[in-house]
Amino acid sequence: MDNATQYEVEVTVEGGEPTCVCAFPKLLLNGRKRTLFFDTPMHGKRVGIWVQRQRYRCKTCCKSHYQSVPHMHSKHDMTNRLVDYIRRFGTERTFTAISSEIGVDVQTVRRIWREHARKGLDRLQPVTPVWMGIDELHIMHGFRGVITNVKDRTIVDLLKDRKKDSVIRYLAGLSDAHVITHVAMDMWEPYREAVHLALPKATIIVDRFHVSRMASEAMERVRLDLRVNLPTKTRLMLKDDRWILLRNEQDLNATQTILLQSTLAQFPTLRKAWEAKEGFRAIWKLPTREAGEQAYRDWLAALDPEVAPAFNDLIRAMGNWHSEIFNYFEHRITNAYTESFNSIARKMDRMGRGYSFEVLRAKLLLKYSCHKEEPPPARFARTPLSMGRVYGLGMMMQESPGRHLGIDMAALAGWLDTLPPAT
Repeated sequence: MDNATQYEVEVTVEGGEPTCVCAFPKLLLNGRKRTLFFDTPMHGKRVGIWVQRQRYRCKTCCKSHYQSVPHMHSKHDMTNRLVDYIRRFGTERTFTAISSEIGVDVQTVRRIWREHARKGLDRLQPVTPVWMGIDELHIMHGFRGVITNVKDRTIVDLLKDRKKDSVIRYLAGLSDAHVITHVAMDMWEPYREAVHLALPKATIIVDRFHVSRMASEAMERVRLDLRVNLPTKTRLMLKDDRWILLRNEQDLNATQTILLQSTLAQFPTLRKAWEAKEGFRAIWKLPTREAGEQAYRDWLAALDPEVAPAFNDLIRAMGNWHSEIFNYFEHRITNAYTESFNSIARKMDRMGRGYSFEVLRAKLLLKYSCHKEEPPPARFARTPLSMGRVYGLGMMMQESPGRHLGIDMAALAGWLDTLPPAT
């Protein structure tokens, strides 16, 4: 039977007589029960299977038993393939959408997927990166720690918060933490303390993009202060030119360069701040640490007193993190690509509207099509016969897959772009 929204199928079961675990089982027929099992959708409609099941009663222990039904899940009134369907699509769709599609209560969908996610995360063991990145994103009313593989540009794990104890607990739980030689991070003191305690031999590199951003923010403070007392027309012009001021000078075309110079000519103080910003960015193009440190000293000495107060936060950070910042010249490591992860995670969070952190973490980390595997060795590897399975004509199949490197950022971003916007 079918209607506009669903198919209903009536089936009977042959065989499948149950057994009783009592000492002297003796099963007697005890009527029949009509049970509804759900199946995967077909032709855009829900599918329900009505099964006439024989009921038995054990004469010895008086317990009731039902005829077993093949291909049905042992815990849920649904087919095994529907359980697999929920496990698969629960990673990329909302629980409410799946519930509406298959006609199963949303709490049941959530329970099945969470059990699948728990087991999946237990099995998920990404390779510990030699170059580790520690960053954070602000989501669900708080900062969450992000562990990355800098060299392979993947997301390795998400932490519930960015506190020092959480980072130490994660690093201490790595069985091969000794392979980590470099850690890229922003200027967050708990990260530095955690790495010094858990990875005393690792070299810390502060991401240069975080430092350069502070120079842009200093210039922005000067621009905003200038706008306060300007006429409306001039104030709006200065607002519209903001993006040109923030971009690197070499990235501007001829028209944009003319517009930039026109703006700077009208505001000498803003020119001083802009030149300080560009001069600071130029430091990171130098080839050696010694040259970079000398260029910073020269930049600091040449900083105009009129705009110097706006750069106080940057100057203070350069003093507090001097060694870690200039380590960049010896180890050109950056974690800047994780900035795009913020928008990815927020988009996924909006899809669910109410996901817990644990669910969001599992949905991101268990997106298997976005997993990045370690590439095979460049040369053919000789494998002992005992490590594989021998097939006809001496063919041997290697059974171990490539090692998991984490979630490929580019693949994850591309997949999310294919999804419809949240409603």
